Amino acid sequence: MRIRYDADMDLRDLEAFVAVADAGHFGRAANRLHLAQPLVSRRIQRLERDLGLVLFERGRRGARLTEAGRALIAEARRVLVQAARFEADARAWREGGAGGIRLGFVASAAAEVLPRLVHAHRRRAPAVEWRIQARVSREQAEALAAGDLDAGLLRPPLRHAGIALVPIRRERLAALVPRDHPLGGRARLTLADLAGWPLIVYPREDGPEVHDRIVGACREAGFEPIIAQTCGEFAAAAGLVAAGLGVALVIGRTYGALPADVRLVPVDHPGLAWTLALAWNARSPTPVVLRLAETARSVWPVPEQEQGLDAELDAGTRR
Repeated sequence: MRIRYDADMDLRDLEAFVAVADAGHFGRAANRLHLAQPLVSRRIQRLERDLGLVLFERGRRGARLTEAGRALIAEARRVLVQAARFEADARAWREGGAGGIRLGFVASAAAEVLPRLVHAHRRRAPAVEWRIQARVSREQAEALAAGDLDAGLLRPPLRHAGIALVPIRRERLAALVPRDHPLGGRARLTLADLAGWPLIVYPREDGPEVHDRIVGACREAGFEPIIAQTCGEFAAAAGLVAAGLGVALVIGRTYGALPADVRLVPVDHPGLAWTLALAWNARSPTPVVLRLAETARSVWPVPEQEQGLDAELDAGTRR
């Protein structure tokens, strides 16, 4: 059966009901609740008055449930369990431990940063539901501003105001080169090494800042880049390189498995470095996103710098 009670009934009265039923004594129940016995007695009296029922038979040796009390005690326990669950769920939503995260990411985050962030946050907030999608930085910034994404792993600068950032690491330029290419055996390259070779670069419409910095740096190095293809997806760029259509310029340390006939080689140029960051809309942050930002700060308390980048690239390409 279910208890039907007035909306003003205090859950503390039900707690007293269950405590006295379990202890069989008002004094022992008061001790368990860390309350004065008269207060427990008043709560039971108020509950009996609200229900129009006598719940306990009082005696010198204690208190026993009446027939009505025995019929209602299980339901009282259920109500208290549900109330505790409701309070815990509300706390989880308030503190960012529950809800959904629509997270975007750039390709260079897929192999290392994305799984590291998600794994760390799932330990802190296992109830969070994830919807993860690959998008270039420009698309992520637009989606964050429009409310279509909650957070993104992207590369600033961004043209949208009100975007908050947690810097994660610095990423430099690298080249995807066919192994049988004249440059394929090199441990590292300079921009000048790429003069005269067909290049595959990021589309300007996907990232004007990235595209323009690469093209401008090539011109500063003394040559006009031969742009054979534009491609914003790493896997597709690797496929174009494997097909012999050019050398692809990409940003990042590691991207996971490469085609067997393609190498990732660092390109030396101090001016071609970008920050990878976790971003969200600071004008409408949700608790779940703010908690994700806390996770990012705990995993990367100091943004990873470029030190060690070349060793990681070399190790990744020689597997």
